[in-house]
Amino acid sequence: MFTLPSVFSKECVELFFPKKSLYPMANMRWIEIQMKKGEGGDFWVNRIFDSEEYWRSQGQDLQPVFVSLVQAGSKADSFSYDEESWSTLYTSAKFGLLAGKFEQASGATKPKDCHPITWNALTFLNQAIEDEHKAPFAEKHQMLLITMPYAGYVMGKLGNVTAPEVYSGWNS
Repeated sequence: MFTLPSVFSKECVELFFPKKSLYPMANMRWIEIQMKKGEGGDFWVNRIFDSEEYWRSQGQDLQPVFVSLVQAGSKADSFSYDEESWSTLYTSAKFGLLAGKFEQASGATKPKDCHPITWNALTFLNQAIEDEHKAPFAEKHQMLLITMPYAGYVMGKLGNVTAPEVYSGWNS
């Protein structure tokens, strides 16, 4: 279930905690590789979302973690969410956490490396969400929307950090 192709560290993005000033970019070389294999944007996004059932069957209730990510990110960015923006951030945090756990379970990368397939899946999901749901975030809070899946990814990949720790350098 958690299979990713082997990669060299030089093909990976180095893991970083989200900051308001850092804009995550896709790995274009790996997007080409994925497209040639018929693994477009939805392929890995769907596989990662589908992994939630596995974690649930292992007795892991991840909902409190998703909630803590949204709360910590909103607090760090001084963002007051409504029902729509909460749902959008929740979905982003959920996907990110599942992506990090997926990659960590695959064993395909070192802890400090972000696998290009997982990284691109975060980008694909993020682009879809940003295109559809950016209105409530306006320019001032756009980076919160953009980085929420990456914050979840960090928590899922490392497994030993809290949501406030993930957002500790948000404004630096």
